[in-house]
Amino acid sequence: MSSATTFGLEDLMELHRGFVRRGEGKRLGRMIKIVLGEIPRDVPLNLSPVEIRREGRTLDWFDQGPLLGLSPGDVDLLVVSPMSPLPDKPDPAYIAPVASEEDIKKSFEETGKWTPPKAPLVPQLPEDRGARRVKGSNILLFEPVHQVLFRPIGVNVFGCVAALPDQASSTVLTFVWNFDEGQGYFYGGRFIVKI
Repeated sequence: MSSATTFGLEDLMELHRGFVRRGEGKRLGRMIKIVLGEIPRDVPLNLSPVEIRREGRTLDWFDQGPLLGLSPGDVDLLVVSPMSPLPDKPDPAYIAPVASEEDIKKSFEETGKWTPPKAPLVPQLPEDRGARRVKGSNILLFEPVHQVLFRPIGVNVFGCVAALPDQASSTVLTFVWNFDEGQGYFYGGRFIVKI
């Protein structure tokens, strides 16, 4: 179990940039999704009740996310490559129409196959997913992080970073997304890496 370093935000970002620039630490894999916990009071959330019920509050890159790593000594969770925008995702409110046997049979006769209908894609806007903005900046803070799902390097399984509150510093794991720099950081809390 690791406890994230608890410096001020600017100091933390500079520390993490140094680890990444010098190639220190070890790589874990490609980030797939960040699952966020209960939204803090007074934080705007612009997700539909259907999306919250079906998927919860997430930042979902599918297989297009940045690379994750650990700092020397496995103390800090690092984002070691530039942040890519959240891709469009299937509409969580979409309910596929029920296909009759006749429809399926007709499709086979005409094309030799049947493909179920796919949900239309909708944008994922980070600011709609419940975040605080650092005053006077283009930095969003997403908290609390519940878990981070990733695809480990060289292994065909999923890995998970389980987040825990840090009682000593009274912090929770927070994802910091600096849009001006195209960088991401994890701050505060504690975590356990599971593969």
